[in-house]
Amino acid sequence: MSSKASMDTVDEVEQWNREFSKERSNTMFQKNKEEAKVDLKDFKIISVIGKGSFGKVFLVQKVGSGAVYAMKSLRKDVILDYDQVESTMLEKEILLKADHPFLVGMEYVFQTDAKIFFVMKFVRGGELFMHLRKQKQFAED
Repeated sequence: MSSKASMDTVDEVEQWNREFSKERSNTMFQKNKEEAKVDLKDFKIISVIGKGSFGKVFLVQKVGSGAVYAMKSLRKDVILDYDQVESTMLEKEILLKADHPFLVGMEYVFQTDAKIFFVMKFVRGGELFMHLRKQKQFAED
C-alpha cells in the first residue's frame, strides 16, 4: 500500500471517529440486556474493512472492554433511493434471530438521523458470499 493510500485511510478513520463522538444515536438493539446501555460513542474505529453500495464495514473496538467487532454502516438515503428498505429490515431480522455457533449474529443496532449501524462479532476470513463466489461449490467431505 502506498503512503498516500495509507494516509487517506488514516484520515478517513480519524474523520469517522470524530463523527462517532459527535453523533447522537439511538440504540435499537442490545444483545446483552444486563450490560449498561451501549451507544455508538462506545466504539472506536480501527480500520475500514469493506466498502459497498450502501455504506462501509469497519473493524471497531469497544471502549472499555477492548472487544473487537465488525460494524456495518448503512446510509438511509441510499437504502431509500435503491428501494432496499425491505431487504435491509430482513437482513436485520435474520441477524437478530441467528443463534447458532456457526453463524454470526447481531450484537448491537444503532441509528442516527442519516445512518443505521449493525454491529456483529468480528470473524476473520471474510464473508460467506465471497467464499461461495470464489469456490462455486463446497465439497461435502
